[in-house]
Amino acid sequence: MAVTGHQARLFGLQRLVDDHGVDVRTTVLRVATDLFCQMNEHSPADIARYTELALPLLKTADGATRRAVAEKLARHPHAPPRVLCELLDDRDVSVAAPVLEHSAALEKTNIAAFLAECGPAEAAALARRTDLDPASIRLVASHRNEIVIEALLENRRLVLDALATGLLVKRVQDHPNLVALLLAHPGADAADLSGLYPHASPQKRAVIRQALANRRTPHAASVPISALGALNSAVQTQDRAGIGEALSNALGLDAARMSLVLDEPTGEMFALALLAAGIKRAPAVNILLVAAVPAVRTSVARIFAAADLIEATPRHVARRIVAAVVGEQRAAPPFEPHMHDSGTPQRSAQPRRRPLRPALPARRIEIPGKG
Repeated sequence: MAVTGHQARLFGLQRLVDDHGVDVRTTVLRVATDLFCQMNEHSPADIARYTELALPLLKTADGATRRAVAEKLARHPHAPPRVLCELLDDRDVSVAAPVLEHSAALEKTNIAAFLAECGPAEAAALARRTDLDPASIRLVASHRNEIVIEALLENRRLVLDALATGLLVKRVQDHPNLVALLLAHPGADAADLSGLYPHASPQKRAVIRQALANRRTPHAASVPISALGALNSAVQTQDRAGIGEALSNALGLDAARMSLVLDEPTGEMFALALLAAGIKRAPAVNILLVAAVPAVRTSVARIFAAADLIEATPRHVARRIVAAVVGEQRAAPPFEPHMHDSGTPQRSAQPRRRPLRPALPARRIEIPGKG
């Protein structure tokens, strides 16, 4: 069999290792990897020869060299599966991360099991992949570690469907940096971000309202007369707590979370709740002057801005926003991600090739042809 120029160079590097030993192994591994990655097409013999050379050298290479090799091979379309597996099994997560993030050889069929058992740094690497399908995005979005959610939200090439966005809206509420990332994500439909309305800028709020108005949504349901009567009585007695309770009953909202409406500092949430309950502009202004927070009821500009919002916003849009922020009285059971809290970003001491337990798949996302 004829020996190609590429194979001859690899043979030469192997002789260099055999002749000079450990001192040159790091250099040989780096040079061999560069030579391999410079070629877009490889014969089976080329791949086999590089594999035979690289595997033993990886076992003695320092972390920086292993990371450099991983960075190059993770992006190469014909990287040897056995070498990728060796890198993926590395106990240093910074070596495995490029393969998780970039390698096209990964079979993403057991992502749920992988996310349940890996550390957050590994899950974050997976979250940075640009080829995640909607189901995989939802699995990553349900992760409990902020590092993973941040990596997912920084991945601006993903399209977040309504289910993924809903998971993320719940997940980021208490983390302002994550809220900002989600509100700015180009792959999220603004209408699905209604639950973050109080956190949004004035410009983003307008985008959310318009996106909801553009959706075909049933008109807001009628409000019970008894609830409106209770609201009127609370207004007459200037009973702020009673106003909140009456609004929650009128709209079927979670009474325990009505402070998100009453105490929102711009007055917009209060105005939208009044609109959703069918209150017109003039009586709504009177209620705001009675029950809004001081920063609103003492500000002519904010009162008029709230009044203009009532005039410009369809009632069903107001209802959708308020319900998304506060939550319905009969809300579904809270979402509980199936995976445990990953803790600090450390790799597990368990090798990835070892099965977690007989009933579960191997921890590693598999690479075909690794045998």
